[in-house]
Amino acid sequence: MDGVTLDDLGSGSGDLPMRAVVEFLERDQSIVRVGRDRYLDASIIQDVVRHAREELGASGELGPAQLRARLGLTRKFSIPLLEWLDGQGFTVRRGDVRIAGPRLTESPAKS
Repeated sequence: MDGVTLDDLGSGSGDLPMRAVVEFLERDQSIVRVGRDRYLDASIIQDVVRHAREELGASGELGPAQLRARLGLTRKFSIPLLEWLDGQGFTVRRGDVRIAGPRLTESPAKS
């Protein structure tokens, strides 16, 4: 669930640099960039949004500890996901927690 970075992938082989492959997959919406250089499979992002919806529906707010507990992540990976949710409008940061954002009911594939 922690995704990969370009450094993790290496430089690629043959005539096709890895950056070009990653950029293609991102344009194709097969992967999603989370943070500066980490990429996750689009299905994982859909799961993250689903979990955020469930938590916000149950308690009205989502904090880092709730996301970590729900997804089994460390803070290192949960904070960039929360920031991605904020940046895409699925959540809005209010102090230390997130509340439902204007796009929470939309599909993450549209982002």
